[in-house]
Amino acid sequence: MKKGIIAILALVLVFGIAALSYATESSKSAGQVAKDVVTYPVKVVKEGVDVVAGTTQQSAEVVANEANNVAGTLTGDSEKAKGMVVDPVTGTCETVKDAVVNTANIPMEAAKTK
Repeated sequence: MKKGIIAILALVLVFGIAALSYATESSKSAGQVAKDVVTYPVKVVKEGVDVVAGTTQQSAEVVANEANNVAGTLTGDSEKAKGMVVDPVTGTCETVKDAVVNTANIPMEAAKTK
């Protein structure tokens, strides 16, 4: 337990020194840099939630598009039959690509200050 507390205190000390060092090199005040350091984890979580929400929305769109293709095929629209095979694969690949790219961008987006 003591090792954990010491590790946390050491981490806080390192971040504090880094914030002060950065503040002396930038035009930001030490208070603003400290605020940025403290709010960064919250911003990471927010960006992560945004990525999950976007991925969920894209997944729902793929499912809805597939349902539309199935309905069209059942009513005799032969153009929809092609979409039954191609659209889910394309939509899933695009969703995965967007999720990976957006996840990789989370640290950079969270570090941006307004």
